[in-house]
Amino acid sequence: MRKCVFPLLLALVTIPTAGCAASSEPAPVEPPVQPLVIGKSPPMPIATSAEPPSVANDDAPVAPTTDLAIPGRDPRNARTQLRARALIVTELQALENLFVATASTSPDRPALMRRLAEDYAELSRTGGGALSTSAHRAALKYYELLASEYPRYPQIDEVWYYAGLEHELTGNPSKARRCYYELIKTSPQSKLIPLAYFAFGEMFFAQGATDPSKDDLALQAYAEVLKYPPPSNTVYADAQGRVVEVKARKAANGAGVTRP
Repeated sequence: MRKCVFPLLLALVTIPTAGCAASSEPAPVEPPVQPLVIGKSPPMPIATSAEPPSVANDDAPVAPTTDLAIPGRDPRNARTQLRARALIVTELQALENLFVATASTSPDRPALMRRLAEDYAELSRTGGGALSTSAHRAALKYYELLASEYPRYPQIDEVWYYAGLEHELTGNPSKARRCYYELIKTSPQSKLIPLAYFAFGEMFFAQGATDPSKDDLALQAYAEVLKYPPPSNTVYADAQGRVVEVKARKAANGAGVTRP
């Protein structure tokens, strides 16, 4: 795997280190569940350094979203069939209680953090609005805590990547970039590298709709994605499609297309 990080990307990131027959019976209604109380551990920020003034306007929070334009960016979606919300909440309540009772020196603590993060991420997909936003933030809290307390966690590349996704989904592209950059920097052999570059491309692609100067950065990011062939690179075809879109937009804007 390549370890390169294209120069303009570095300039924008600062890191301190079934259909069934109809039935006449009423549809079942899920039983009400008690609100979750997230564990007592403090939130752990991933990075606190200020961004360069030249990109300050790019880092303003954006509106949270529950969906990704390319669902394949989130490998968690393909792992299991989505469970009923009540079942997830019941499991989370038990896990939160267990987490509070688990000693900080316990070898089970990292796995418990990961399970909490994954369950909250699953919960975020069972509804929209405030529920989804709160669940994303809870998932993010545990990914950040895991990355902070256990930097040598065996799947730390996944932790950084999913933390980046959760930052995107809660409307914080600046912190999302930091997480993706940390993944690229610390785990250059990870299978998630092309997904991380694609995430950069998507953020630049969105900004390019109103700021044409970001189109070249998007092309550079997608070019990095295309250095990793399928089938291990699950967004290869998506990156090809985005390159076509960006070049068409540049042509429509009357700009020359810079080869990435």
